[in-house]
Amino acid sequence: MQYLELIDTALLRPGKLDRHTKITFAKRYSPRRDTPLLSQQDLAEFDMDVIAYRTEGWNGAQLEQLVRDARRRARGKGREMEYSDLYNQLPPQEAVNDAIRLRCAIHESGHAIVGVLLGGLYD
Repeated sequence: MQYLELIDTALLRPGKLDRHTKITFAKRYSPRRDTPLLSQQDLAEFDMDVIAYRTEGWNGAQLEQLVRDARRRARGKGREMEYSDLYNQLPPQEAVNDAIRLRCAIHESGHAIVGVLLGGLYD
């Protein structure tokens, strides 16, 4: 989504801002589609749904490093890479206790309340 129409045209005239740089959001990576290392034949039989879920938000370089580390681990054991090699390279999941969950719920409820009070957000 671009908002170029919101920029004052006086700022875009020659002599004001000499260079215009378009900044785009990083695209979301799909481990199967966007990372060559993850789409190789030796991973075809793996169920990548868990890996994709646990690596959401990672960039391509991070995903490739994950696979390299898993392959290195398997080579160190003198065998082909297995799903467990890949899975075990994932960072540990952090457990969220009830106190943190409650704190997050209260925080997010605050956003909803302010949105309703300001109007327009939930019409």
